[in-house]
Amino acid sequence: MSHPELSELDIPELILPFPAREYPQAQEICDDTDQWMRDIGLVPTPERERHLIETQISRWFPAVVPYGDYSAVLLGSRFLTLSTVCEDWIAEQHGISQGNLALAMAEYMACERIARTWVGDSSEAILPTVVRDLHQQLRDIATPDQVLRIQYHYLQLFMASSTEAAHTHQGVTPKIAAYKRIRELTACMAPFFTLSEIARGQHTPLKTLMRPETVQLTALAGIVSGISNDVIGLRRDLSRDDTMIYPSILAHHHQCTFQEAVYQMVDEFHRDVEEFMHRAEALCVADPSHGPAYVEILQDAIAGNVAWEYYSTRYTMDGWHR
Repeated sequence: MSHPELSELDIPELILPFPAREYPQAQEICDDTDQWMRDIGLVPTPERERHLIETQISRWFPAVVPYGDYSAVLLGSRFLTLSTVCEDWIAEQHGISQGNLALAMAEYMACERIARTWVGDSSEAILPTVVRDLHQQLRDIATPDQVLRIQYHYLQLFMASSTEAAHTHQGVTPKIAAYKRIRELTACMAPFFTLSEIARGQHTPLKTLMRPETVQLTALAGIVSGISNDVIGLRRDLSRDDTMIYPSILAHHHQCTFQEAVYQMVDEFHRDVEEFMHRAEALCVADPSHGPAYVEILQDAIAGNVAWEYYSTRYTMDGWHR
């Protein structure tokens, strides 16, 4: 599907009805995370320095959690690094036609096992070590169900990333509903809803999380965050010939121009945000004891994510990881 020249492409701004609220010590969290990445060897080359530090991925979690325990926010920032490495260095590198999907999925399986059992092979590779260490730290500060929730959400990320990589690898265009589900999970927001809860010293009962209103609201938060990535990072994605992007899929299925698909995508984003607000209100009415606190977590995550995407060079740099 052809698209206009990048300079001619009109991409409307995303507007939210609630503000972004950054953690007061965001820069300290960012600096501490960057130093941790250097110390464990995640940035041994200028390319990885640019990818992991210059793009300010270490400022993402303090952008989405405005208050809470410093050490827990720092752990959340390190988990974001883990998510970035998994998505970019496993799924995206092997999703291309020359990649090795079997190897990518095997690495995801290994990560899942280490996170769950702390047991892996005898390798001293960086990624397995990071997975084990972060999950050990998590168990020190989280309740058992919070640990299990985060493990479950990472398993969802691994499944969705593998599914997206398989589509890209084979040049298959998913249906619109299938893409939105993939995007909801590859946005990898759900683990950080729980990590934000931990940092704030809160605990959302499983009964609340399993309510239909909560399940629907959580899914919408993931979809909205994933589509915001597609909107804000669109010029970057086009410059690196990324085919697994929402406007390309909309244009393919709706038989419209690429620019028309971009407008559809942005309109859909704002409709989803409006639906999110309606469902958030419904949850607060249905569960006044725990609904409002959970809604606040999701709103802070959505707004902070969009604000971060607008200033992070991750969404403007050409060829930032390949």
